[in-house]
Amino acid sequence: MPETSVDPQFILAELIAKAQARVELESEQIIKQENSGFAIEHWHVLKALAQNGPMSMGEIHGITAINDSTLTKLVDKLVRNAMVYRRPDEKDRRKIIIYASAKGSDLADQLSQRIMRRQKEFFPDVSVTDLKKMAAVLSEIAR
Repeated sequence: MPETSVDPQFILAELIAKAQARVELESEQIIKQENSGFAIEHWHVLKALAQNGPMSMGEIHGITAINDSTLTKLVDKLVRNAMVYRRPDEKDRRKIIIYASAKGSDLADQLSQRIMRRQKEFFPDVSVTDLKKMAAVLSEIAR
């Protein structure tokens, strides 16, 4: 039987997709345990704001890759729950900037800490040096 060679890029892409699915599933479970009524996408928005400060919808989209109509619905729910608020941009009043409220920042921090603790369990035998190398490679791929 002839030996078939598998493209390493194909295998890597498949492994990245599986790893992402596992991380998302674990993260969703943590978010559900909080009984916050939010989905993982809400956390992605809050986390982006917590890490980067106030942003436009386009900037949030650039970080989260959540499509525009879904992002609008997510932000609307976060506004209704006092997690974020909208303000016109001081330089361009036509542009709306999204800010995390103290309540939203607190929830983002709380969820992020719980999710990070859980994610550390994914890599019990991997050195910090190797994790940093993996992060650098994945950053290059994600660009």
